[in-house]
Amino acid sequence: MIPSVRKGAAVGVAALAIAGGAAVVKTTYIDADGGGDVNAYVRRYDKFYADNVHVVVRGACYSSCTMALGYPNTCLEPNAVLGFHPAYVPYLLGLAHYTINDAGTQVMRSRYPSDALAVIDKHHGLENKGGWLRPEITLIPGSEFPRRYQC
Repeated sequence: MIPSVRKGAAVGVAALAIAGGAAVVKTTYIDADGGGDVNAYVRRYDKFYADNVHVVVRGACYSSCTMALGYPNTCLEPNAVLGFHPAYVPYLLGLAHYTINDAGTQVMRSRYPSDALAVIDKHHGLENKGGWLRPEITLIPGSEFPRRYQC
């Protein structure tokens, strides 16, 4: 069974002024993000990179959300859980079966650093393991990713 995650349910942004007011550090917290359009998430993370926003995953981050691993200012808190599946296109607005989108899956693969991809591939996270309305999700605790990803 796939845990329920409301899309964009708890993505917060905080700003912290550094002593002297010279710098502002922006942080986005991901608590429950079910993912979505691959290209939209690529644009989101590219904007975070350009704006030097820190990304802290402290809860559920599924599907396209997991591309945050490819962003250098991302860290995973102890409760982080990442959910992986190949990119897909639903039929009839998601009310019927789906088809795998190989190009979208390749975009996702290209965004993950090699050490993160090794963990994802170990769990077969981007392989199609079936499912009716959408591909089966592979859940991986954030703690399984290399130390450099830990907050």
